Amino acid sequence: MSNDPTPEPPEPGQRILQPDNVWSSRRLRHQRGKAKRAARKAREEFPTGKPRRGGLLTLLLVGLCIVVLAAVLTALVSQFMQQPEKAPVAVLGTDPAEKWQGGVPSEARDGFLNATSPEERLRWVRSPELVAPLIAAFYATGPGSREKINLTAALPLAELDPGQPAHEIARYGVLMEDTSKRLLSIVSTPRGAKVDFHTYSRHSTSPWPDILEGRATSAEVRLFIGPGKRHVAPFESDTAWLPVAGLSPDVPADLLLYARRDTPEALALLALLQAPPTTNPLRVTLTIAPVEESWRQRLFQITAFHAREWLGRQP
Repeated sequence: MSNDPTPEPPEPGQRILQPDNVWSSRRLRHQRGKAKRAARKAREEFPTGKPRRGGLLTLLLVGLCIVVLAAVLTALVSQFMQQPEKAPVAVLGTDPAEKWQGGVPSEARDGFLNATSPEERLRWVRSPELVAPLIAAFYATGPGSREKINLTAALPLAELDPGQPAHEIARYGVLMEDTSKRLLSIVSTPRGAKVDFHTYSRHSTSPWPDILEGRATSAEVRLFIGPGKRHVAPFESDTAWLPVAGLSPDVPADLLLYARRDTPEALALLALLQAPPTTNPLRVTLTIAPVEESWRQRLFQITAFHAREWLGRQP
């Protein structure tokens, strides 16, 4: 018989602790303690308790304010993007009833430049009955038949001249693919904002080849001008003639122009040339005529000063 005492049975609810069971129990207690410490640290860093009622209400109010503000901003931006610019009101004459209010100038600009037929362009121009044949010729066999628009840009308006034949309300520079340029003037009319085709086409009452080759006895032209310095026969007298330099993109060389001193046209040109420049270069509408065969040297007399700028006159 063995002398080892027989182990006593465990009390109810207990278990026999063998060496491996003792080791396992210590390891489990250590792991549970470590897990508790990690959980406590996590709760301290990231509380998971329910927020107080006041804090929850504040969060809800802040969120509601953000949603309302975003909706208001969205509505304002949408309205700004879709609302057209307000049309200006311009007085056309001395009669207070002669006022214009219509589509904005950009509508006339885009309608005219994007038109694909003379009939469509007539909708956007001033005095359509007057310029209809000019538009037909310009786009059939004239420069318009070869022009391709590259871009347009808004230009500053010149200081208002009381002698202008129309009230200009907007001005755009049009650049072609061949680097040539044209001026697009928008004027106020009883029919709304319209394009002045005389300005755009730099209209002259006679073709420039006829003027330069002496076949035109007189012509209304649209030119850039500057002070002249030379006196050439038959305009050699500096006391009798005011020299003016003329330039047109439609003419390959400069023109030498002369106005007889003490005439209305000379006085108007002299005042314009001596005034502080408001636009560069100066644009004017004149009537010129050769004297004998002065056209051979591109010399012309200025017989009338119509207006600063290139706007056409009302019929």
